[in-house]
Amino acid sequence: MSDKNSAGINASLDQINFINMVKPGAILSFHNYRILPSLTIAQAILESNWGTSELATEANNLFGMKWNGDYGYDYVVKQTREVVGNEWIVTEAKFKKYNSINDSIADHAQLLQKPQYNKVLTAKDYKEAAYEVWKAGYASDPGYPQKLIDIIEKYELYKIDMEVLNSDIRLKDFDQVAGWAKEAVKNVFDEGIMIGDDLGYFNPSMPCTRQEIAVIAYRLMKLIK
Repeated sequence: MSDKNSAGINASLDQINFINMVKPGAILSFHNYRILPSLTIAQAILESNWGTSELATEANNLFGMKWNGDYGYDYVVKQTREVVGNEWIVTEAKFKKYNSINDSIADHAQLLQKPQYNKVLTAKDYKEAAYEVWKAGYASDPGYPQKLIDIIEKYELYKIDMEVLNSDIRLKDFDQVAGWAKEAVKNVFDEGIMIGDDLGYFNPSMPCTRQEIAVIAYRLMKLIK
């Protein structure tokens, strides 16, 4: 997409660059877990103030993800504002520190796999997704859903949703899939059970490793549940 279509006519160059930085990971989160890209990008914008917050600059933390003794992550301590009893309070909390922005996006997707976020993954559009992620407890601010919706509409992030929802399979080597397997490949790709590699290739003639089979089985079990 052009800059205008990608980020709306009111976006600055820095804002366009930020959206384009988060967009690939957001689309991957959709293909892997059915999280609408507009929601991922809007939350990154809101939580990190376009990547300028201390958490974003010091810890690559775009989503305000808190640390709760999580194995494999370091943490930083920052002040945060939360709504308690209908009042805003300032408190200190531990937040996750990531090695990269992509790690932050991937961890955000993992968080939304928790059962309380199931309705986020099945939301019919960005408005429903915004309210469901708030109702599931992601944020305490009662204005959180509308803030996300305003961002999505102002910067036309819903166009990215339309790209991924209305597109056919986008694997670069889909034409190499045998005719008798094309329907199956397309369906398991659309359902997020089997996806291409990071470069967009399905590699139809390559054998599966046991770890790949485990991932496929895991995604299938989640889909059945």
